[in-house]
Amino acid sequence: VGIRSTESWLARIDPMAVYLADLYACWGHRDASFLQSVPGLPTKMAITGNCRSDLLGPIGKKYYRPTIISLRQIFGNFVLVCDNFAIERTGFQGMPKLTEDSDKQKRIQSEFDLVFKQGRLRRDYFTRLLIKAVRALPDQQVVIRPHPRSHPGWWHQKFGVYRNVQVISKHAVE
Repeated sequence: VGIRSTESWLARIDPMAVYLADLYACWGHRDASFLQSVPGLPTKMAITGNCRSDLLGPIGKKYYRPTIISLRQIFGNFVLVCDNFAIERTGFQGMPKLTEDSDKQKRIQSEFDLVFKQGRLRRDYFTRLLIKAVRALPDQQVVIRPHPRSHPGWWHQKFGVYRNVQVISKHAVE
């Protein structure tokens, strides 16, 4: 959740960070192509792949094996729900000033506000569906993993009353 337009994304890039970086790891050709217009960055880019995707395969299974065993011992067969909405963010004070151009900043802020509003609506709809599932399947364990930047209190408030739901906001469970 945040900003989506090219103008808004590129405004987030700090020129000092680009200057100080020795290497920028791109997740793929699309990422590298998108960032080609950032002054000073193209010569520092390397396509490395997406470590998140890599961890979903054999490497991740081996790395997380002790955690997987522990989670299965605690919860048995469970359904994992990963929050990628990140609406209530820990330490988030609002959209930072990304540009000295006040008109451009207003456009970015407007886009940011709209995307947050849409994200809240999507999360609320998803939550209603999840509550129906949790009620319909009281013997099915459900583990909710809030986004790492999210404040887990919202999920605790919505699902704390259900005995078959756990909200885990520390360490990896995915």
